[in-house]
Amino acid sequence: MDKRQRKTSWGDTTLYKIIILLLASTIITNTAHPQTKTDSLLTQYPLRVGNVWDYTGTYYYSGVFPCPRWKTVTAIDDSVHINGKQYIVLETTYYEMELQSKPGTLGRISKFTSLQRVDSTSLNVYEIVDQINQPWEDSTGIEYLIDSLNANMGDSIDMSASWGEGAILELQSISEQEIFGQTRETRSLGLDYFIWYGFTTASGLGVISSGSGEGDYVMNELRGAVIDHDTLGTLFRTQSPGLKVSEKNLSFTKERKNRGIILKNPEQGITIIDSVRMQNESAFYSLPSYYGKYKNENFSKGPFLIFPQDSIFLDIFLRDSLQNQIFTDTLWIYAKGINGEILPNFIIPVEVDFITSVEDESRDDERVPHNFGLSVFPNPVRAAQVLHIDFQLKKSESIEIAIFDILGRNVSTILKKRMNAGKHRIPQIIHKIPTGTYFLRFNTQVQTESIRFQVVN
Repeated sequence: MDKRQRKTSWGDTTLYKIIILLLASTIITNTAHPQTKTDSLLTQYPLRVGNVWDYTGTYYYSGVFPCPRWKTVTAIDDSVHINGKQYIVLETTYYEMELQSKPGTLGRISKFTSLQRVDSTSLNVYEIVDQINQPWEDSTGIEYLIDSLNANMGDSIDMSASWGEGAILELQSISEQEIFGQTRETRSLGLDYFIWYGFTTASGLGVISSGSGEGDYVMNELRGAVIDHDTLGTLFRTQSPGLKVSEKNLSFTKERKNRGIILKNPEQGITIIDSVRMQNESAFYSLPSYYGKYKNENFSKGPFLIFPQDSIFLDIFLRDSLQNQIFTDTLWIYAKGINGEILPNFIIPVEVDFITSVEDESRDDERVPHNFGLSVFPNPVRAAQVLHIDFQLKKSESIEIAIFDILGRNVSTILKKRMNAGKHRIPQIIHKIPTGTYFLRFNTQVQTESIRFQVVN
């Protein structure tokens, strides 16, 4: 074999090797790509225990009057299995300022939980809203489709099961955005139905914005998050136990008559209290009944809001061993401003003279939040079906029961009258209320309770 033949033979062999390598690379690439794409899409919903999302928003009444609105979503549990499917439990806390709130009034705070999961095969995202008075494992709730990560640009997602017939969600845009110092892929979806609704997700973050409404509408934007122990953006609550409130941002007055103190916010910014602690265990501190739960502890956990020029009352209940004594303690307030600024260190000293009497005890008893045993059934309730509302009153008082939609609009006022003490059941026919999620709000002069229910066809 001459040199030319040897060269040609070597060249052919090399060419064959290159072709084989290219084919192998193509096969490997094509095999790996679907898994890589799936993993990338799954980052649009980082549903893991401990992750937290804080949103700021605005509620526009009649499209004109803006009212502040905030919410925090926390992934609190991943041990729930229903019909062989694993779910993440999400707890959502809403904070809202009333439209016509005056100094001394409080913003509304309400909580509800939901279940979410991402199907690893179909890449569909599902949700079950909370069920009242029963464990999640016994839930009879309906699993609703809320997103489909397999959708391509312009594809439609049928949301009829959750929103009603004709509700079609469309993937309107796919793009890249700089969010929290990192370039992320975002997906924006929307629908025009009996109300407008839309939201955007981002890789590694989840839902970064949402909006809904027609006439009255809500817009929410992600302000900060904790994803897999990494803090991104700015969170509402403090992350360090050493942070305390500045005297100029939060003042206090002693109220011996009512055996407590009043925390005031004279500044322009809104203060969010993460927790209230006392230095020793001589007495109990308790935030007011408006926040929904009375705790006999020396630690009251937030977050709690104090709007500009507003105040909240902090009850102090003396231990039996310290009756008729002067109680001295140090109150530690841990907080941040709504704009995320770190407030200077400050500790509030408290000195209250406790004088126990029958009159004092009765007054304290009125301030302890009452459990109304509020419940509704069936839940979900079908249109034209009777919804039973159960509650109990410790004493005769004026109450108001109303239904609100997820935008905070009053759909129906069911009852507004004075009721006697005892157990009550109010039947209400669900008439002309579209399919969807609603809140039943129970108000007295000093306390508010809300529960969530669904209307289905």
